[in-house]
Amino acid sequence: MAGVAGSLASAGRQTGTTLDVAIAGTIVGPALTAGPASYTELAQGVWWMVLCLGLGVLLLALLSTGSWAKSTAASAAALFGEPDHGPDSPQSSGAPDDCDATVSPCPRSV
Repeated sequence: MAGVAGSLASAGRQTGTTLDVAIAGTIVGPALTAGPASYTELAQGVWWMVLCLGLGVLLLALLSTGSWAKSTAASAAALFGEPDHGPDSPQSSGAPDDCDATVSPCPRSV
């Protein structure tokens, strides 16, 4: 799972970089034939775009970590109930739910 997560993050970064270069080139490209002064003026538009996208990321970060997001996550978790950790996890005794493994060993039902 870690490999899949790493590959998705890498692909996302590559896609974002590709789109950024394409959009910045679209903004600044026409100025290349007009001269250096025009290029400098249009390059400011790229920096404004970077600033706006950064503010958008900041806004999403604040929304996803605020009290509203925490309450939404809690209500979604309540819909799923108690997680099943499986018999081999440290949070599980490995015994079926209807027997107490601390008192006597419980046979597993087949």
